[in-house]
Amino acid sequence: MTAQLPLLIPLLADEDAAVRQAAGWTVGHTRDTGIALPAVRSLLAAETEPIVRAELLTAYSRMDRAGAVAEARSLLGPDTPVPLRLAAVFAALGPGEPWLAVHRTALRSLLVVLLAEARRPALEASCSA
Repeated sequence: MTAQLPLLIPLLADEDAAVRQAAGWTVGHTRDTGIALPAVRSLLAAETEPIVRAELLTAYSRMDRAGAVAEARSLLGPDTPVPLRLAAVFAALGPGEPWLAVHRTALRSLLVVLLAEARRPALEASCSA
């Protein structure tokens, strides 16, 4: 797979968010720190789509755990979109990393949002009945 990185790296900047997300997943699984890591780090900073940023953060954590932990900690706040915040919680909780109040707060806020989303269809169904 690493031999295909010259073909995959440009896909990280594709106009289609689904292509960028899939490319991020694929590139992250190579764990390459020579070509892939600088590209992922650079594109993570520039990406605007939360789900793509989440995939790039996850890829970053596969290639550079310490660097990703520092980046992830800055994304644990309530203003971070849910997919990215969820990826940040997992990236920030690497092996040997302590469970901090900021992690607990981020995870609780995610659970509140996700539970509200899960209940929405039931509420909509009961309102339309």
